[in-house]
Amino acid sequence: PHIAYFIANVLQHFDIAIFSTGEQDYVDALLDVMDPSGQVFPKSRRYYRQHCTKVFSRVEDVKAPSPATFLAKDLQILGRPLNEVVLVDDTVNSGLLQPNNLLLLPTWTGDPSDTALLQLAEHLVCSVKKTARKQ
Repeated sequence: PHIAYFIANVLQHFDIAIFSTGEQDYVDALLDVMDPSGQVFPKSRRYYRQHCTKVFSRVEDVKAPSPATFLAKDLQILGRPLNEVVLVDDTVNSGLLQPNNLLLLPTWTGDPSDTALLQLAEHLVCSVKKTARKQ
């Protein structure tokens, strides 16, 4: 819920890239429905499973009989200074390579009254306005 509000408000202040652990065909199909013109989510700002980095854990880190493999999103692929990049995700493993850049959202469970994106949009826009007032 509130994805349209989130995009409309955040796009006024931020560049948005999509970085998914999903397969490219699947992600493109979803984004092409959301943004048929490709103006909001241009193909050049889409990153997929093949852009993720495999991160191997140590057995003692996951308390499992063998090491686990996670897909992490290396934000350096964006070509921006990392202090200007925020990764919004619902999976902590996605931010393993740059944990200080991760804004962790709760996983959406299908609840139409979920307000996580609404709250995040307001937080991000408010932080931009606060920073602008300081300058």
